[in-house]
Amino acid sequence: MGVSLQGYSTECAEEAIEISVLGIGYPLYEQLFPHAVAAYLKAPG
Repeated sequence: MGVSLQGYSTECAEEAIEISVLGIGYPLYEQLFPHAVAAYLKAPG
């Protein structure tokens, strides 16, 4: 698993950050981000 925190405060705003987390398995991902999984399952195609 990898984690990356990148600050974009100079480009966006003082409170803006981007967080990328790689390697989260599906059962845990669904627990952490149920709204994202639900939206993905509802998306056409």
